[in-house]
Amino acid sequence: MKRLLLGIALSSTMFLSSCDTLKKIADSITPSEFEMITGLKDALSQGLFRSFDAFADPNGNPLVRFAFPGDAAKIEKTLHDLGLDKMVNTVTSKFTYATSSAVSASKPIFLNAVKRMSIRDAVSILVTDNTHAATEYFKSAMTPEMMVAFRPIVDSTIKVQGAAKEWTSLVTVYNKIPFIGK
Repeated sequence: MKRLLLGIALSSTMFLSSCDTLKKIADSITPSEFEMITGLKDALSQGLFRSFDAFADPNGNPLVRFAFPGDAAKIEKTLHDLGLDKMVNTVTSKFTYATSSAVSASKPIFLNAVKRMSIRDAVSILVTDNTHAATEYFKSAMTPEMMVAFRPIVDSTIKVQGAAKEWTSLVTVYNKIPFIGK
């Protein structure tokens, strides 16, 4: 009986001391706030570089193509279905090129936003149920700079490259098609 009690006492002492040891080990491997923030910044930077690389050559990456929004997408699809691919692709390629140029212009703005990210910003991204927290951070941190950077690109695409005129031509063709629920 004494041996059994002694065995239980020794086992519980070893178990309890093991818990302290495990807690010390866990505390030493749990990342600090600084390490978490650094990790977040590194992950965001790596993701941004991959995205920028995908847009670097839009002709070399078929997944990177300007997508018309809303009703414009319906017009594009209808004209493709009617065999007017060349006309649609001409307009789409101009907007895809503009998108690529905009992404190139946004690269330093994104990277500066990551560098300027404060501890509070990083924590609000990491410790939340909001799956759009990083997007919201970038939107608030970069909107004014992006507007300034994108304005010349948009103006060039619409005016100089004639995308607005070509889009108007597409819409005119679409509007002349009978029996389409417009």
